[in-house]
Amino acid sequence: MRHARLFVLGTCLVALACDKDPARSVKIIARPPAAVTYAAAPPVAAVQAPDSPAPRASETPVRLSGAAAANTPKGVASQPEAAAPAVATDWRPPGCPPSPETSSGPSSLAVAGPCAFEHRSAVACEALADDFLVTVSRKAADGVALMVFINVEHYKGPGDYTGAQMFVGVQDKKNIYRWSSDTVKITVAGGEESVTLPATPLDAEPLLVNCTGPMTNFQCEGLGEAKAFEGTIEIVSGTLRCEKK
Repeated sequence: MRHARLFVLGTCLVALACDKDPARSVKIIARPPAAVTYAAAPPVAAVQAPDSPAPRASETPVRLSGAAAANTPKGVASQPEAAAPAVATDWRPPGCPPSPETSSGPSSLAVAGPCAFEHRSAVACEALADDFLVTVSRKAADGVALMVFINVEHYKGPGDYTGAQMFVGVQDKKNIYRWSSDTVKITVAGGEESVTLPATPLDAEPLLVNCTGPMTNFQCEGLGEAKAFEGTIEIVSGTLRCEKK
C-alpha cells in the first residue's frame, strides 16, 4: 500500500468514537502499513477486483479512461501494451458516473477519472475561524451519495492558497471510495463569491468498509481492499461559485 495520507473527517475506526461534527477541521493521519489488520472488519469480497494485482503507482503510469483519457495531453508517456495493467480500465465506483445536472451554471467544475462528472450548480461556502469550507453534495445512481469537499486552512480572506485540502468521494450502502489531496492550489475570489483551482490530481485513499453516517462525519469498521480502485486518480479543475447569502 502506498504511503499516501488519508483525510479523516471525524472518522471513527475500530474502538474510536466521534466527538463532534468535523466540518470545522479536516484532520490528516498517516495510512496504516499493509500489515495492519482490523479484527472487527468483515470480509470485503464484494468489492474485490480480479485476483491479478494492481500496479503500484510508482511502477506503472496511471491509465485513465473515458473523459480523463480523452483529455490526456499529447506527449505524456504511455505504458507499453506488453506491460499493461491487469486491472480493467473501465472500472467505476458505485453510482458513477452520476446523472448530468439540469443546471447550466454558475459553477464550472470538471472531474475526470473513474467517477467523471461536471458540476454547474452553486455550492455551499462558509468561512469558519481560520477555515474556508466548500461543500458539494449530489445523488448518484442507486442512492449513492457523491460529495466534493474543500477546506482552505489558515484562511485569511480572499486570495491564493497552496495547501488546501480536498476530496471527491462516493458512498454506497456500506463503503466509501475517496480521492484526496492536502496540497491543492486554490484561489478564493473577492467577496468569497467563488473558488477556482487548476487541473489537480487527487489520489485514491484506502477503501473504508461497513460505514455509517455521511462522508463529513462517518464511522467505519476498518479498511478493505479493492484492487481496481487502488492507484486510481481523479483530476479536478474549474470554478465553484458560492450560493448567494
